[in-house]
Amino acid sequence: MVSLLLKMNIINNKGVKNMLKYIPNMITLTRIILIPVYIFYFSKGNYTFAGIFFSISALTDFFDGFIARKFNLTSRLGKILDPLADKITIISILIILTVLDIIPGILSSIILIRELFILTGSILAYYLGVKNVVEPSKIGKLAIFLLYIALAARILNVELIGMILLYIVIPLNIYSGVKYVVGTWHKIDFRRK
Repeated sequence: MVSLLLKMNIINNKGVKNMLKYIPNMITLTRIILIPVYIFYFSKGNYTFAGIFFSISALTDFFDGFIARKFNLTSRLGKILDPLADKITIISILIILTVLDIIPGILSSIILIRELFILTGSILAYYLGVKNVVEPSKIGKLAIFLLYIALAARILNVELIGMILLYIVIPLNIYSGVKYVVGTWHKIDFRRK
């Protein structure tokens, strides 16, 4: 639809483009809204619906960024909201899957520690004056993508694929987390008064 509008030169109209710029953020907000939905279904033991809503949530993570980059609809809010939605989604799903014994606690703990470390570091960096958000690396994006697939596989009882992917995700998560922290560290201006 958006590509059709681009071809018809309708999207270049400033008013239309201003309206469309909110689409990626609305998709990101959908990811946040879906969190209590799939947690509810997990808590009721309905893993099928929980898996469906979690999968929809995972897809929004792909589409919000894709649409924002493809159609130049990136925004400062989106650069903050998207990683925040990722963290909240990942933390919530890991906690519920660990409590339900769907994934091993040690794997969940490693990923949770990394996510909480990055979230805390991002907040501290903001208060220390980092003006530009450190962009997630391609390795970080791949790790999140594989994590979503691994968790969906575990939810849908595709045990072997889910476990293999989880063990691939762990080193990718650690590497991308260290890279993110180092990138943020270099942006901090310690000479500030």
